[in-house]
Amino acid sequence: MNATAYTLRALTNMHAGSGDTNYGIIDKEVQRDAITSFPIIHASSLKGAFRELFASKASNGNEDDLVKAIFGDPNSDKTVSATHIGSHRFHEAQILALPVRSNFAPYFMATCPAILKELVKNIELFCISTTDIQEDFEALKTLSEKNPTDKEPIIYTHADLPEGEAYIDDFVIKNTKNALGTLRTWLGDDVAIFSNKDFGDICKRLPVIARNQLNNGISNNLWYEEIVPRRSMFYFFIETDDSDKFNKELSGQHQNRVQVGGNATVGYGLSKVEPLTVQATSVAM
Repeated sequence: MNATAYTLRALTNMHAGSGDTNYGIIDKEVQRDAITSFPIIHASSLKGAFRELFASKASNGNEDDLVKAIFGDPNSDKTVSATHIGSHRFHEAQILALPVRSNFAPYFMATCPAILKELVKNIELFCISTTDIQEDFEALKTLSEKNPTDKEPIIYTHADLPEGEAYIDDFVIKNTKNALGTLRTWLGDDVAIFSNKDFGDICKRLPVIARNQLNNGISNNLWYEEIVPRRSMFYFFIETDDSDKFNKELSGQHQNRVQVGGNATVGYGLSKVEPLTVQATSVAM
């Protein structure tokens, strides 16, 4: 099987729930990696989101057959695995960057060396061709070798520092580098590379929204829900011998948009999915 890499950018706040029972302050938490505790989207959630998207436009005939071919036929004989599981293998979506607030730019995309190194290793593991983006891939590897110290993130931006103290999240910024010239299609114009520890601390403080169930204007239940904020960026891989039919369906009538996680009726989880590519430009390291 061949693998294709994709990025997934949250256009609205997202809640891909863990489903675990929680007795703390937060009633509903997001899915997290079992080792790093960074936010992720489980492969089952991702596959289910795409299946629901494709099936919403399918009707009797070729489109319905396409859904069954890609995702499998739940009504088929499960002993016939090739028919039951479908032609595409979905892998979990791992976090690439999270938006964090600042007092001298609207927001910064925060990431860390552990995430960038994992991305490099996964691109090599899944044998993703870097022939057309070799310069950019080398820049990614160089960026992954950065070693920011705790409380002192490495900043890439064109924004001017304010006259007083400059902040990104809870961190005071003293020095900045030139804007990141490459990888901007992944990370954006304003990027902060935190130490692995600091990024882990940021992930522990994801936004929490209070939700209220009303019955005839009377509050029946108040609960607190953790979210991954809009503009967050994930990446994932799909293995298949025929990626064209998935890509054509996704980019065609669906315009590369998919709803991930719960609470679609209140606008959660609208996301943009695109093949992972990088524009060839210069980079200031």
